[in-house]
Amino acid sequence: MSVDHVDFPSCVREVWNQTEAGSGLLKLAAKLKKLKVVLKGWNKKVFGWTTGHIKELEGRIERLESHLQLNYDEEVELDLLASKMELDTWICREEVRLAQCAKVRWSSHGDQNSRYFHVILNKWRQSKIMEMRLSNGLLLKSPHELHDGAVHYFREFLGQSTSVVLPDLGDYVSNVISEDENLRLGSVPTEEEVKQAVFSIPIESSPGPDGFGLGFYLACWDIVKSEMVEAV
Repeated sequence: MSVDHVDFPSCVREVWNQTEAGSGLLKLAAKLKKLKVVLKGWNKKVFGWTTGHIKELEGRIERLESHLQLNYDEEVELDLLASKMELDTWICREEVRLAQCAKVRWSSHGDQNSRYFHVILNKWRQSKIMEMRLSNGLLLKSPHELHDGAVHYFREFLGQSTSVVLPDLGDYVSNVISEDENLRLGSVPTEEEVKQAVFSIPIESSPGPDGFGLGFYLACWDIVKSEMVEAV
């Protein structure tokens, strides 16, 4: 989808102004879910023929350039310039669409067959317990033995009646947060604070699970801000 399209805000506003049950985060999630379905249809209707239109414009530009090479005409040149500007617009829209599709695929399948995936897999293997030796020297290897051995160990450890007196470390902890800061941390954030937090996210960041990237929230902030603040 292209947030720069002239009809995009009105499409979002029409869906967003519909009454939705619930409140807070549930209300925001419900509206985003409904909007996603509508925008998918709108995007297909508006940009579904992008590739064909780009090829059509490229053919038109080629014909106009050939015409100018044979016989200069001011109207033809103006038509050529307008066609090139229109082509640039459609190419930009297609690039945005492809970039968004790539980010969505990465958020869903980015770990597969990647260096990051293998690093995480190796860390998981290193942290996995393959065997356990009990205090009596018995070595456990099978998953069933490891499970029973761990349960038995912690059951005995936690079942000990020996009481432990924990030292008071309060005197060694400095007050790094003032009373005023403590009150602010527990207060409800204002609309401006929520806006600053949202707008501080890098524009090139990948969309979340709902499929909406930061560009959507920047372009439609005046429409969605009430539900955003309520959700926070």
